[in-house]
Amino acid sequence: MDYILIFAALSAAFFIALITGFFIGLYLVCLIEADEDEEWEVMDLHCFQCEIEMPVKEKNGRLYCSNCGLYHSNGKS
Repeated sequence: MDYILIFAALSAAFFIALITGFFIGLYLVCLIEADEDEEWEVMDLHCFQCEIEMPVKEKNGRLYCSNCGLYHSNGKS
C-alpha cells in the first residue's frame, strides 16, 4: 500500500512539473516574440550619407534616416 501512495505522489509531482514547464515555456516564447516586434521600432541602421548609426523613421512603409532623410532598405537585411 505504501508503494502505491509513493508512486501516486511521484506521478502527480511529475505531471505538475510537466504542465508548469509547458506553460512557462509558452510564456517565454510569447515574451521573446513580443521583444522581437518592439526591436524594429527602435532600430538603428548605418547611414552611408551621415557615416554614423542613426535612428530611422518610417514613412509609407519605408525606413529613412532621421538625420539626413536618406531612404534605407526595408530593415530586414
